[in-house]
Amino acid sequence: MDYATDEQQADLATLNFNLNVDFSKLFNWNVKQLFVYLVAEYKTPVNEVNQVVLWDRIVERSERVRVVMDEIGIKPKYYFLDDGSNLLKHENFTFVLRYNVILNAGYLRLVQSSDQIVVPFPSTYSTTRRS
Repeated sequence: MDYATDEQQADLATLNFNLNVDFSKLFNWNVKQLFVYLVAEYKTPVNEVNQVVLWDRIVERSERVRVVMDEIGIKPKYYFLDDGSNLLKHENFTFVLRYNVILNAGYLRLVQSSDQIVVPFPSTYSTTRRS
């Protein structure tokens, strides 16, 4: 039940994910930091485009030669909530890593990773967490 509205059902998904990304090639003398975020995209009968930001992080320039993010079992920072019951049995959730390149001077670039992961969701609801 979505308690923000009257008597409307809403699906809520929970997940963990792993992230291994080398941002080294993006950094140069003019790049101060990256704002990195993971987006889940999917289509529903009501909305052609649904985009939910699940997680974000600021990655700062380092004195090291390589800037690598290698994390296992990341939990989303934000709810994966649908405004109906469209998560159950959905065959085509696309997870995309996007990032804003924050420069010292110049145009703010919005970039999307070239890799995407498509994941089908379960066909039944779960009322307890799985470990």
